[in-house]
Amino acid sequence: MPSPPLSRWARASARCGNSGCLEAIAGGAALARRLSALGLEATSGSDVGQPGRRADGARGGRSVGEVLAGLVNFFNPDTVAVGGALAAVHDQLLAGVREAVYRRSHPLATHVLRIEPSRTGENAAAVGAGILAVEHALSPRQVDRVLAGAAR
Repeated sequence: MPSPPLSRWARASARCGNSGCLEAIAGGAALARRLSALGLEATSGSDVGQPGRRADGARGGRSVGEVLAGLVNFFNPDTVAVGGALAAVHDQLLAGVREAVYRRSHPLATHVLRIEPSRTGENAAAVGAGILAVEHALSPRQVDRVLAGAAR
């Protein structure tokens, strides 16, 4: 049975309350809703990674890739790391991401581009938040503030 068209899912809401955004269309919960609509039991993004339920990974990856293509064209990165709750379906997800990025990006922007799974897997958000917190707490400006306060 084919998946319902993406336009139907674009009306769904993300956790932030927005509709039509990337999370509402291709996030783990969105893919789980699409699988449930097809009669497969799926309640979360991690359920999407179960064997036999991975077919929507490439479709979600293409949605992510369409957004990433604009960023790749603008920033021209060497590497794009994909992680988070959908790390379990990274083969299918990355195939879809790569397909869309390479199709929609300028060849000069993709000449050396690597699109890889994150080494942090499902913990990508927590690791990123920790790094941001440490970088803020240990930034030169913050250290200067603390030292200035201790000198008084």
